[in-house]
Amino acid sequence: MSQEQLQKITSIMAIWAEKQNNLLRLWAYGSRVKGNYKIESDFDIAFEILPLLTAQEKIAFQSQVLPLWLEQLQQLSPWQIHLEPWAEYGTNVASFVAEANILIYERHLTNHSSVNKTTSLS
Repeated sequence: MSQEQLQKITSIMAIWAEKQNNLLRLWAYGSRVKGNYKIESDFDIAFEILPLLTAQEKIAFQSQVLPLWLEQLQQLSPWQIHLEPWAEYGTNVASFVAEANILIYERHLTNHSSVNKTTSLS
């Protein structure tokens, strides 16, 4: 995989990400970003979303939105996608993202937003 190919795919993913209303950030990380991947390696993608305030919102996201995102991202990539939340839902990949990442997308919020600000890793 060349840097050019990685750049092309992440650029396409950025366009996709911009259309997702509750997506704050999207990162590529892992072996494909580090350059130590194997031919069968997947493409690791981490995401951060707006806070889900109710149990119903969390269930809807996990059962409806997340599978749809995975399907859509898979259509944009020649490699198997491994999609993980950045730091919620029991799996914390923030430390892996911190090792090596490409920030694919970051939503710029207005000052009127009630979202808790987090530190960017890139």
